[in-house]
Amino acid sequence: AATSIIIIRQSALDRFNETPGTFKIERIGGPAVPAPLSGETISKGLATSAQFVSGIATTFADWTRLFAQHPNAFPAIDQSMFQKGGGAKDIYYAHAYWKIAPDEAWVIEVTPPECYYWNFQLDNWWMESLDYRFRQITVNKHSARYEADGSIRIICAASDPGTGNWIDTSGHTEGTALLRWAGATEHPLPAARIVKLKDL
Repeated sequence: AATSIIIIRQSALDRFNETPGTFKIERIGGPAVPAPLSGETISKGLATSAQFVSGIATTFADWTRLFAQHPNAFPAIDQSMFQKGGGAKDIYYAHAYWKIAPDEAWVIEVTPPECYYWNFQLDNWWMESLDYRFRQITVNKHSARYEADGSIRIICAASDPGTGNWIDTSGHTEGTALLRWAGATEHPLPAARIVKLKDL
């Protein structure tokens, strides 16, 4: 079958100072001038697009409902499920569903394994990342503050408690979260708990 989709993932440890890659697709076969669009071609294209959107929405909604069965925790989930959805085989995906009150914080603790990249991010119900352009919604191997023993403690809350590794819930009180270990041979799952923000 002909290839119909290409996915390119680019990871940045420091996106403000790294130069992003550039990619070019060049057609090397086929007619120089494409044939005029036919009704059949347009119909097929629209149907394929609708099927893609419906499939993505259904998949992510099903995943979120699965994560929500274990609120504020990172359950062990068969990685083949994520790979079928386009996940890279050298990345371990730890997903969670979080729900906190405005005066609470979600505290996540883990010791990152040896790997070329890791990151944690907060997402909405549809597993779309919150707005990383204007909000601190992610932390990674480069930007994290580490404890003396090599562990990290991530604080997800509506306001910054000043303890480091703060993740802004950006006006949301629930959603999904993702932790990725890339190129790791060990895949620890974080411990997570809800505390009062004032107690941090």
